[in-house]
Amino acid sequence: MGILAKWLAKRKGNDIAFAVIETVKTLWPDDPPVLIRNSKTDTGREMVYHMPRDMSFDDFKRKEGNFRAATGCKIAFKEEGKALTMHLFEDKLPKEIDYNWNPSEYSKMHLPIPLGVDLNGLFVIDLAELPHMFLSGPTGTGKSMITRSVATSLQIGSANKMYMVVVDYGEVDYLWLEDKALLVTDVDKAHQVFAMLNKEMDKRKKLLVKHRVEKVTKLKEQIPFIVVLIDEFAEINQDEDSVKMVNRLLRVGRKTGIHIVAATQRLSSTTIKGAGDIKHNFPARLSFLCDAVNSRMILGEDCDLASKVGGVKGRAIYRHGDPVEIQTFRIDPERAEILVNQLPQREVFRVEQSPALLPPR
Repeated sequence: MGILAKWLAKRKGNDIAFAVIETVKTLWPDDPPVLIRNSKTDTGREMVYHMPRDMSFDDFKRKEGNFRAATGCKIAFKEEGKALTMHLFEDKLPKEIDYNWNPSEYSKMHLPIPLGVDLNGLFVIDLAELPHMFLSGPTGTGKSMITRSVATSLQIGSANKMYMVVVDYGEVDYLWLEDKALLVTDVDKAHQVFAMLNKEMDKRKKLLVKHRVEKVTKLKEQIPFIVVLIDEFAEINQDEDSVKMVNRLLRVGRKTGIHIVAATQRLSSTTIKGAGDIKHNFPARLSFLCDAVNSRMILGEDCDLASKVGGVKGRAIYRHGDPVEIQTFRIDPERAEILVNQLPQREVFRVEQSPALLPPR
């Protein structure tokens, strides 16, 4: 056992690290991997091992089940040069949490969205800084709940500075937003909307050049954000032109205040075609329980954590940088409708209109 490992073994409050160290000793008593770094993280612990000459990274990773049994943690590995980093995630999240937040506490954010809670408490992102997000989850895992939560949060926290467009070919899931957002329920109208958004994006790009600023939030006059929620994302593949226009919005529209939140419960190569390069086009991704292959497809080749979140409905892995395990909000359509109906009435975005400057606040 190395000096660092011996020191940790004697130190209280390092139960996870000690369990890993003891497991390594048991599995490889003669020539064990050497612990070269250990640190506590917000979600558990990170331990870095150097492999002995005759041991591959795969030899170590194949023992994941042993480490999970010893620590009770979910585990992700990352290869870094000659070292293997082991991320251990403690499971201390609630199994269910009702939708609740105070938008006034996040007034410095442009488009605040609370996704749920992580180990540090309420987990809130700013869509304007992402600028696009991809949500994935099979039926029954929480995908419908998270899209409803996202839409509700944007209405509650940002209704006075954004327009919302909801593309839903299922036609019925967002009727509670019909007076608050532009609802698009057929292929032809979606084509019109995507074409109009591309024109709007080009107009905004010229405005940025004219005023010599890099994004709309730097303009002196406030331009409304436009948030496009697409549910189910695979359906846009019915129209090839729509696919191209959405991809252009994803690639080019990052600084123009036009943001896309795409959701799917049918992850496949067809869906990926419509999304383009998911990692590049959607810097923020969230995945509910799925197999390891789909987890890597959504969260990155080095992250199969979505396959390990267990059977808790609403449990997901969010990734924008390092992966974070969260318990997403529970909110039913009736509660969402009550909340948005309490908001002041405002003009809904129309296909034929170009978004005007917002009035001073």
